[in-house]
Amino acid sequence: MSGSRYITGYITELLVRLPLLTKNELPEEVAAMRQKAFGYLNLQALEEYRNIRKAEKMALELLSTPNRQ
Repeated sequence: MSGSRYITGYITELLVRLPLLTKNELPEEVAAMRQKAFGYLNLQALEEYRNIRKAEKMALELLSTPNRQ
């Protein structure tokens, strides 16, 4: 099943805020889930960054190529 960055980010935000609001630590398995979510979000951000850089490079190549008609 593919993940959703939006939903994962929302749930992760809640898991970060919950211990601050309740003054209780998260259970071990929930803390592990939060860490996995951070890893997933990190990979998704890195992939998006690479795609942006790739698109920039392609745009520069198109702009630097003289028009031939």
